[in-house]
Amino acid sequence: MSRRRVTKRPRKVVVGKVRARPRRGPRNAGEWYWQAVVYEDSKERTVWTGWATPTDVERILAKLVAEGGVETPRAASVSEIETVRDLMECWVAVQEARADLSPRTVVGYRNNARHVAAVLDETRLDRADTTTVERYRDERLRAGYASSTVKAEMGVLHMAWNWGRQMGACPDRQLPKVHLKVKPAREKYTPPLRDVLAVIDKLDRWPRLAAVLMMGTGARIREIATLRWADVNFDAGTIRIRESKTRPRTIPVAEDVMAELWRHGPGRPEAGLFGVLPETVMGQMRVRYLPRACEQAGVKRFTPHALRRAAVDRFARNGVDIGTAAAYLGHSPKVMLNHYRQATEADLRDAVERSGLGKASAGVVVPFRQRS
Repeated sequence: MSRRRVTKRPRKVVVGKVRARPRRGPRNAGEWYWQAVVYEDSKERTVWTGWATPTDVERILAKLVAEGGVETPRAASVSEIETVRDLMECWVAVQEARADLSPRTVVGYRNNARHVAAVLDETRLDRADTTTVERYRDERLRAGYASSTVKAEMGVLHMAWNWGRQMGACPDRQLPKVHLKVKPAREKYTPPLRDVLAVIDKLDRWPRLAAVLMMGTGARIREIATLRWADVNFDAGTIRIRESKTRPRTIPVAEDVMAELWRHGPGRPEAGLFGVLPETVMGQMRVRYLPRACEQAGVKRFTPHALRRAAVDRFARNGVDIGTAAAYLGHSPKVMLNHYRQATEADLRDAVERSGLGKASAGVVVPFRQRS
């Protein structure tokens, strides 16, 4: 007697405000009968029904979202997606609504798409060609960004373009790919405190303030570059980090850091701390001010992100528990240990001494027999 083949019912598909559930099936081709609905004023409204595979349903719902103006910031329909910025914003809105993507993946897509939109901005989709992609590559590399970062951003551009082709928003052709040689990752050097202080002594005006904040908070350079005076609470001695890679947080800062802030402000609440664009702070600190100050101070060159690793190092050396340090810096304990904390040879020797490794007991050395 033959047994009936059991096929697991697929999960619901969610894109924006549209939710689709399989109601019956499947057919031999793996198709199920789906019902897609939206909830308006606590009422359910069906927007589509039909036979399709789970993969096809995702594409169908994405097209409904784009054409119906659901969670698309600028373009109300596919026909209104005309520029690269339109494309990136609509594509990100669809990715944010996907239930199968992890929050970390969505954050990566959003950040990369933001950079693409900022550079290519009002470039028309029907005029995008090899020169367009090359211009993006060259501008990002000139701004000092790693080749691996630029490659990831261009990958997101191509993903959005392919989505746009399926939706009928982009010309039905491949977006040209350009050559980009990925350089080996730089050494993750963590400067000692004395070198950091020597470099800060060579800086002035807003670059000095930026370096002091990165040293005194361990925050990422984007988190620092986007600060406004409204984020600084002089009475409480705290700073509100809004533009975080993970989640917003409020952190206390040392009196010396607050004194440095006071010398530069306070300014209008909505104004930035540095008087220049965040992109200027991020780009110029990386490729101009820090390298030049390191050379003038006669110390090994380090990057803005090295100041974040230095903060992790100081927390660890001074006995701050991992959970507290991770909460302050805005990442998980696992990430902090795997990617930021770096043990030196001196740390390893100190660990041997502290643990008594190799000793039978306190003050007793294990004797070894001589070779016969």
